[in-house]
Amino acid sequence: MHKKFVRYCTSNLNDLSIDLAKEYVIDHLIPMGFPLTPDFTATDRENLLQKLYGLSSTPVRSMIWEWLVRCGFNYTKRKKRYFVDTHESPANRKYRKEQTSRYLQRERRMYRWYQLPLDEANALASEGFLVAGKGYNFETSTGEKMVELHVDDIPEVNIFDNKTENKLRTKIEGCIFGGNLSVRKDPTEKALLAFGHDECIFRQFIFTGTAWIGVKGELPIIPKDEGFGIMVSAFQSREFGFGFKLTSEDLKCINDYRSSH
Repeated sequence: MHKKFVRYCTSNLNDLSIDLAKEYVIDHLIPMGFPLTPDFTATDRENLLQKLYGLSSTPVRSMIWEWLVRCGFNYTKRKKRYFVDTHESPANRKYRKEQTSRYLQRERRMYRWYQLPLDEANALASEGFLVAGKGYNFETSTGEKMVELHVDDIPEVNIFDNKTENKLRTKIEGCIFGGNLSVRKDPTEKALLAFGHDECIFRQFIFTGTAWIGVKGELPIIPKDEGFGIMVSAFQSREFGFGFKLTSEDLKCINDYRSSH
């Protein structure tokens, strides 16, 4: 019960209050720790809580305050602090696993595939342009043996010398949306296009985390915060990219700037 109480309060720090914690204790924590059964009534639970902890099934606010303090929580003035990263929380890890499973199932309805004759695939594998044994084998209506590959399973360069450009990639780039639909897609299912979203904030003043101090302890005068910010929000997808294509000159200019800053 202690671990569950601490975990709940920690995951709800932004809105944590005595009343919120009390509601959790009454509605969830106590029922989970002391579930009612035909042989264990609400009265039995009340008596057991009183006997073990001197507690009722509806604890008062002062009791919840004491629980929070004894568990290590502090009630203090809000101030700027480090961000508590919840990416690896149990709930997020569980969701990621479920989302990954759903996405891989839905990929069969996306333009992520390339089909070619099995003999050609074997020949390319012997030359180092494909990994042998990859893909889904099937036969056409005329009996021709084929293999279906995920576009990510087709190397960009020869896997033997790690430098020769893979000629098969040129063929894939000629496909609409960078690939074909899977032969395993149900004809009654609609094709899917997956979109992702991301954003970036450009601040008026940006400083490094460290700075030089003068010989006599002189410090530079800087603004109290990073100033106004402009958020750039964009959608992207494998089918349409980021909305525009960089020329080789643009890319070189960007890389040169990044390497010198």
